[in-house]
Order: sequence, then C-alpha cells, then structure tokens
Amino acid sequence: MDINTQTLRSAYVGFNASFQSGLREASSMYGRIATTVTSTTRENEYGWLGKFPRFREWIGERVINSLANYGSLVDE
Repeated sequence: MDINTQTLRSAYVGFNASFQSGLREASSMYGRIATTVTSTTRENEYGWLGKFPRFREWIGERVINSLANYGSLVDE
C-alpha cells in the first residue's frame, strides 16, 4: 500500500469511526467519583473548597500540608 494523502485520509476515517463506535459503547463512570451540582445562577461559590496546595512530583513519603476547609459544619 502506498502512503499518500488518500490512504492516510481513509485510515483516519476508519480509525475515527472505530473510536466513536467504542465511545458510544462505553459506560459513563463520572458518577462514581464526582457529584453533580445543579445551578440556576450564572456563578457559583463553593465555600467548602479551601486553600489547596500546588501539585508537585511525588517523590518519597507522602507529605500533606497547607490544606484548609471553609464553611465546615464540624468544629476543628
């Protein structure tokens, strides 16, 4: 098979069709890790989300620091 514009285009169409077909068959899993929050306003404020530290490369033991929460119902 010669590799040219037409064969690449045909391969792309075939791969895209296969991918879309597989995507339709996959079950959604977002409900297992996320909460759907409905809104009727233009903006939302999530008071429970506090200061979150920057991500860094995980090397060695876990280090948890600088986490904060706001609007918690539990006294600390």
